Amino acid sequence: MIIRNEMPALTYLKLDVPNRLQFLPQFLSSSTPNPTSDSLKHLALNSCKISELFCLFRFLPTLGSVSIDSLSNGSLEDSLEKTKIRHLRIKIEDSSNVTLDNLTKLLATMPWLKTFSLQAFGQDFADGNKWKYIIENNMPLLTKFRFEFRIFGFINIYYTMRTFQTDFWSEIKKWSVKYDYEKSEKKLTRIYTIS
Repeated sequence: MIIRNEMPALTYLKLDVPNRLQFLPQFLSSSTPNPTSDSLKHLALNSCKISELFCLFRFLPTLGSVSIDSLSNGSLEDSLEKTKIRHLRIKIEDSSNVTLDNLTKLLATMPWLKTFSLQAFGQDFADGNKWKYIIENNMPLLTKFRFEFRIFGFINIYYTMRTFQTDFWSEIKKWSVKYDYEKSEKKLTRIYTIS
């Protein structure tokens, strides 16, 4: 365990996991004090399952910023501890099995979250009413929410956009949401926030 025993205290760590079988954070334990787990503030991962994240959060209680280039689903525990994470960036690939419900369980552990950046595929993610509920109930301190949702195939864009045109979005949070439509074989609709 290089991280646990031989490295000085880190504040930023980027892990590129080439083989999914090699990354097993459940073997890490927060019961043994070490300088890394007490000092690490920023963690960047190229690939991670939601269940692995919860193991890492227990091992790294001082994390304030997490960036994940490819999030996939994993079994979730019933009781999940709150984290101190304030900044989160997640990409969910088109082939991922992560749903908005899975992501909501993860976000429910982050009451201190202030900035959140999300790139995801699928119509389930593109619902302003659901996001309003998630933000109000799980992330009350959120001030910056940047997202890009990509949807292939038919979508009722007028209904979808109305869910992002309520007072919550335009007056309270002051977040502007736009969309682009690419008329091609895939019929791609992109819904996104603008700064």
